[in-house]
Amino acid sequence: MPAPAPSPAPAPAPAPVLTEADSWREVKQSDGRVYYYRESDKQTTYLKPEALMTPAERMLPRCPWIELPQPGGKPYFFNAETQTTQWDEPPVLRVHRTALQAIAQGSDPNILAGYIQAGTSFDATGTPLRPSLT
Repeated sequence: MPAPAPSPAPAPAPAPVLTEADSWREVKQSDGRVYYYRESDKQTTYLKPEALMTPAERMLPRCPWIELPQPGGKPYFFNAETQTTQWDEPPVLRVHRTALQAIAQGSDPNILAGYIQAGTSFDATGTPLRPSLT
């Protein structure tokens, strides 16, 4: 009687599928600055890639300003679109941060996004200082 045929070799496991978020990683420099790096094309950016943003962050208009630490302790602000820097916090960044905080506390992100697009300012609790969008 002939020997039984050997079992076929198992198929190799498929390569893991990487999502856009998997391809980016956050890197913190020794001076505290954070940037984002994508290995596939060696791209770096100080702006958080959309793939890594929370749903709340995706609801808001993108803010080009980021805060960067200084060795002496006083941060400066960098606009990644215009490549400009300044010492004073840009009002749009302050509003953006306040809106994110308000969303984290349960405010409707659609309403906040509309206020930001209209240039509305917020108080420390995330309450719009100008109640209408018109």
